[in-house]
Amino acid sequence: MIRYDGRPALVLGHRVLPWSWEGYGDPVRPPGLHEVVVLTPSANLVVLKAGFAPLLHPTAVGN
Repeated sequence: MIRYDGRPALVLGHRVLPWSWEGYGDPVRPPGLHEVVVLTPSANLVVLKAGFAPLLHPTAVGN
């Protein structure tokens, strides 16, 4: 999870899915490279980098 456009968002492939309490919004493809604020705790990033595949909410998978 990152902060994108002032809101939490999921990075999924080359897409960014804005998050809200209702679920994930429509994906956007940010132009070019951006420096972002990472919201995911660093310990969780280690687990993800090691290959753990988290379950995603249906609103993320459908996008």
